[in-house]
Amino acid sequence: MKCRAPLAAFMLLYACLACRAEAADPAVTTRPDAVAETFLFDIAARPLGLALQDYAALTRYPALYRSEMVADRISNPVRGRYSAARALQLMLSGTGLQVEEFQSGSARGFVLKNAPGPQPVAATAAYINWLQARIWSALCGHQASAPGAYRVLLRFRIDDAGRLRAPRLLTSSGQETRDRTMLATLQALQLNILPPSSMPQPVTLLIVTDEAQAGGQCDRTEGAAP
Repeated sequence: MKCRAPLAAFMLLYACLACRAEAADPAVTTRPDAVAETFLFDIAARPLGLALQDYAALTRYPALYRSEMVADRISNPVRGRYSAARALQLMLSGTGLQVEEFQSGSARGFVLKNAPGPQPVAATAAYINWLQARIWSALCGHQASAPGAYRVLLRFRIDDAGRLRAPRLLTSSGQETRDRTMLATLQALQLNILPPSSMPQPVTLLIVTDEAQAGGQCDRTEGAAP
């Protein structure tokens, strides 16, 4: 099921991240005539290595990288018609990686490199984007907890096994049954991707939406976890 949680629906309450410099978007070094063809992309947020496989299968442009560079990194979703270079730039935005085009004879592709800047912050931001979508999908899986005309503040920790520990509702959703269902959903959630070691914990999320938006958002959700 699709999970496309809007940025407005989730607010990450991380004062420590807000006060740090933002990681620069990855640069793409290309020639003027490079990769002018456009493609229709529909690649969800997922582990970066898998997203790059989808990208290469669609565009036929390889992205070369060392395996450790994509470990524990989550891609940004890419949906729409873009050139191969622009789509890769969007996919890597905020991950701390940048790309350069290469050409060897008739072969053309891209090489991934570490971008200058605060790598831990970039990795945390990418993980949080994925985590927001994963939690939204889980809540949409139960009628009692599906986001609607309520707002609630959540807090939890993620342990080394990918489980949410000590989840708490810092504010009530307004219904005791819904509160219990939300907590049970969070306790049962299994994350297949662990957070970066530099990510501050506990995590605090604010869910805010309205009833008119919620139904459509849940209809479009998909589990982004591998």
